[in-house]
Amino acid sequence: MKKILSLLLFTSHFLIAQRNIALLNVVPNSSNTALAASVDFSEIPFELAGGMVVVQASINGEMGNFILDTGAPGIVLNTQNDEILKAANASSVSGDMKVGEVLVQDFQLGIIKIKKTQGHVLNVHHLETACGMNIMGLIGFDVLRNYELLFDFPNNKIQAFKSGKAVHENCADPKFTFSFVLCGHVPVFMAKVGNKRAFLGLDSGAEINLINLDYYKRINASNFSNVQTELLTGLDNMPNEVIAADVKNTRIKGEQLPEMRYVFADLSRLRNELNTPLDGLLGVPFFKDRVISIDYGRKKIRIWQ
Repeated sequence: MKKILSLLLFTSHFLIAQRNIALLNVVPNSSNTALAASVDFSEIPFELAGGMVVVQASINGEMGNFILDTGAPGIVLNTQNDEILKAANASSVSGDMKVGEVLVQDFQLGIIKIKKTQGHVLNVHHLETACGMNIMGLIGFDVLRNYELLFDFPNNKIQAFKSGKAVHENCADPKFTFSFVLCGHVPVFMAKVGNKRAFLGLDSGAEINLINLDYYKRINASNFSNVQTELLTGLDNMPNEVIAADVKNTRIKGEQLPEMRYVFADLSRLRNELNTPLDGLLGVPFFKDRVISIDYGRKKIRIWQ
């Protein structure tokens, strides 16, 4: 790591950005029985703020801004109270932590409704700073699990369907479709990055694509451009200096994707926590300018453009 950073700093003497990854893994709690309401369709506008997807939702009758985060386990509420009891073990891309627990009486996102479910509590004030707005919390898997979510980035809207319905509603076949497995609450699939096989998770709460540090050596240098250092910050709000580069040749099911930027970081802790050979995450740069659906029921990802 020190050798790589020394070589990198020789060619680039400044930090160009701080990137946020809102992925959170929490030890499962058997009392969490949240189920989404049985509805056919919901359309939810979103704003891309600080590189993250922000939607309006209601919790216990109060409306506010939430980050829609496929890398989060469920409802995570923002708090400024550092004295709150930290009852549950959790981990982010950059460290272990404790999070509080809370009973959510009533939650609504569009016409997706949940009553009496367990949520978590964490200070994510740094995400408010990144987004430039007040953030009430994160919305993750436990809210979304009964739906197919269609992210329409060109039109800044999300459509929620019953599993398998998005294909029919759009009256067009997707450009390509591929399967995923759930590792905890994270959709994971096989891809190739720089012609090297990688198991990648999909995380709409990640401002940047992320891949394990060893790929910086494994991928041929001819696939890299614009190599610099950046700061990577997880939900524990601990920034770490990392390598970032534009990378050619990302392929999923044989489909060539445009050049995308990746951050290279040590993911060993997260891999151990999720008990999976997770090699990286595709974040908002993967979603951006595309129409993509995640069908949790059928474990399919569909891409229209």
